[in-house]
Amino acid sequence: MASSCGDIPRLNIHLSAKHPLEPTRRASDISLHDAIEQTKTSKLIWYITAAAAVGGFFYGYDTGFMSTTLVNIGADLGHSLSPSETQIITSMASLGALAGAFAAGLTADKLGRKFPIYTGSIVFVVASVIEATAFSIPQMAAGRFVSGFGSGATVMVIPMYLGELAPAKHRGRMIALYNVATTVGQIAAYGLGGGMSTVPNGWRWVAAIGSVSAILLCCLLPICPETPHQLISCGRLGDATLLIGRMYPEASIEQIQARAEHISVVVEDAKKALQGRSLFWQAKQLVCVGSNLRPLLTTCSIMASCQIGGFSSLMAYSSVIFSLVGFSNPALIPIILSAANFLFTLFGASVVDRWGRRKILIVTYMGMIIGLSAAAVSFQFIPVSADLTPQLNTVDWAGYMCLASIVFYLSFFALGPSTIGWCGTELMPLEVRALGTMVNIATGWVFSFILTSNFLSMMSKLTPSGTFCFYAAACGLGWVFIVFCYPEVTALPLEDVRQVFRSGFGVERANQLQKEMRARHKAEKLETPSLD
Repeated sequence: MASSCGDIPRLNIHLSAKHPLEPTRRASDISLHDAIEQTKTSKLIWYITAAAAVGGFFYGYDTGFMSTTLVNIGADLGHSLSPSETQIITSMASLGALAGAFAAGLTADKLGRKFPIYTGSIVFVVASVIEATAFSIPQMAAGRFVSGFGSGATVMVIPMYLGELAPAKHRGRMIALYNVATTVGQIAAYGLGGGMSTVPNGWRWVAAIGSVSAILLCCLLPICPETPHQLISCGRLGDATLLIGRMYPEASIEQIQARAEHISVVVEDAKKALQGRSLFWQAKQLVCVGSNLRPLLTTCSIMASCQIGGFSSLMAYSSVIFSLVGFSNPALIPIILSAANFLFTLFGASVVDRWGRRKILIVTYMGMIIGLSAAAVSFQFIPVSADLTPQLNTVDWAGYMCLASIVFYLSFFALGPSTIGWCGTELMPLEVRALGTMVNIATGWVFSFILTSNFLSMMSKLTPSGTFCFYAAACGLGWVFIVFCYPEVTALPLEDVRQVFRSGFGVERANQLQKEMRARHKAEKLETPSLD
């Protein structure tokens, strides 16, 4: 790849002395680069979104599969699972996903964005076989680790892949639709798990069926292109220009060339900065350069607060939670949760590019805090033993309040951080984007592993009310961070987002860039008649 990069034409661009990785462009270049976003986009980007969404489906299916399996598996692994064995099996997926995210992050730049997606899909198929044929706890734990590795690799790369391909005006929606597919996968797994709950070894069929979506993704990927950034990085500027033309069929040649040249400048500068540098040097740049560290902290804080706020634990153990509440068939309750998750994720996908990331996060975190606090109150009226053995055979008002509170929490989570958390790749500069995205996703998996491996222990030692209060407090800290540190980057081109974090977290700078962009678009519309 390095040798082919010499084929990229030299561009007449002057670089800022203060910020050597930021090109200083002519006003006309800026106008053309921005103007292409106002033209119609082709159906190609939505085909790519649909194909990538299959990866979200099998990730969601995998998380939903484990929740119903915990109450359906019985003694199929040799004996009934103890709380510690349940935590080990459940958390192994997060540990595997952490390893998969690291592997994908280290290969996404060298081998392209699509290679880790292929690899993750194949690994997921292997994991489905291991899980479906498991007759011991070690084999099931191994299957969960391998499954997590596959889903972790795809989850790490697909948002970055979509972020680089997406037009700025559709970027949030495209990544959000990937997240919608995740909720559809959860519904499918919960529905199959609940339907197969009375079938002997029915959970094995649920595990095996999960491989179908991964196989489908492998079949769809060959038709999907690499991103313009990756093509240019490989010296294929012409192919990148043609791809941009396919994405914006009504754009002028000048607009297409301006977009290609703009991306080329950013890619070339990033390659110069990284040429001959070790991974350690890149990691040092990520954490020691303020304009890199600040977006990393921003996106990792959202991802961490999502997990510490309890989402993964509640989804993984939802059947266990509602068995304590008194529901006779707790394996079916997650269908209600996943339906709410799906509907509000779909709604979030429709508004994320219109309402803006920052505003949505501020409102939804407040809703999450209210939902978790209400759940904590409801558990004050539900008897729970220290060993978490169900004490109720029927559901009273407190049980329904608990269900309503968790649905309320999930609805706000789905509308905001569930979608926007995966948009974190848009904040990272290109030269550290793969590494930064890897750290962001890894942050989520680390906290997911910690919380899921200790959920039952927390419920036992802190009581359910104490556990939900802990989650609410974590969301409260996340809300404070968003108010003071999360900038609004909706509709800003990826190459311009880096300006936001030049000094500080850029909340005011982002607002200024948004105003300037709207002013340019308004001026261009007013000038259009005179061009005719």
